[in-house]
Amino acid sequence: MIQYRIKKSLLLGTAFLGLLFMNSCSSAKRYAYMQDVELAKRYSVDYEHKLVVEPGDRIRVAVQSDYPELVAPFNGLGFQTSVPGVSSSNLSSGNSTSVQEMKGFGYTVNEKGEINFPVLGWVKVAGLTLDGVSRHIEEQIKKSKYLTDPRVETIFANFQVYMLGALNGLGGSGGSSGYNVQNATFTAINSIGGGVLRVSDKRDLSILEALAYMGDLPVNANIEKVMIIRRINGQFVTYRLNMKSTDIYTSPAFYLKQNDIVYVEPLYRKSNFEGVERVLQMFGYIATTITSVVAITTLLRR
Repeated sequence: MIQYRIKKSLLLGTAFLGLLFMNSCSSAKRYAYMQDVELAKRYSVDYEHKLVVEPGDRIRVAVQSDYPELVAPFNGLGFQTSVPGVSSSNLSSGNSTSVQEMKGFGYTVNEKGEINFPVLGWVKVAGLTLDGVSRHIEEQIKKSKYLTDPRVETIFANFQVYMLGALNGLGGSGGSSGYNVQNATFTAINSIGGGVLRVSDKRDLSILEALAYMGDLPVNANIEKVMIIRRINGQFVTYRLNMKSTDIYTSPAFYLKQNDIVYVEPLYRKSNFEGVERVLQMFGYIATTITSVVAITTLLRR
């Protein structure tokens, strides 16, 4: 009789642990990205991902040269009465700090696709990549004969994407309005998690990087249905990414563009699910404890 009870307890315990294991495996599969990936295989992105400057964008332009005293006018001095953190002594010294400071001086692209650049006047930049803008301004400076060796660096000052749906809510947790991390700033719209993600000093931003900046997706996110809403020529185009598949590499939306809207479809309300999951987890602990106690008690009575 005692042996029968022991066997029954062990079978119950084994069965329960098996259910827990199966549940953990299914949960892992539910949230795992790119489940069909093949190790050591190279995946190429099918669509051109170089960002193109558009009207309404704000870009930062820094001009460098072996002749620092001749660079100052192109970096805004003499045309702006005050540029925070930048002084003539900094620029004349030619140190790298002044170049970084000058990146804070941005230019807004007007409806004609032009920026009002010091010395050169109105320069057409819309339709060009960041490297294209740099090369174009270098050519214009050379034509002006002010400098023979200009080196121009251009970055976006306002690259941003809108994050909505089932998100971790890092920006809204604890009553905070946002966070800053690794050249990224997130400004929360509400406590659920939606907001604006702004990234600086990057030439491109993939959907994987954007989700990483957000602290990854929560358990209530449907990773098979991540939508990218993009405005093209005045119309909105929607792409759907299945994060479980490597097909994301072939999507035009794998690399995000400025002002894209990323919407992660929720599976269920996060608050409700978290309560249910806590109950199930607690039940698992209790059931495991009871099974262990029954087995040990039965052995001691033997």
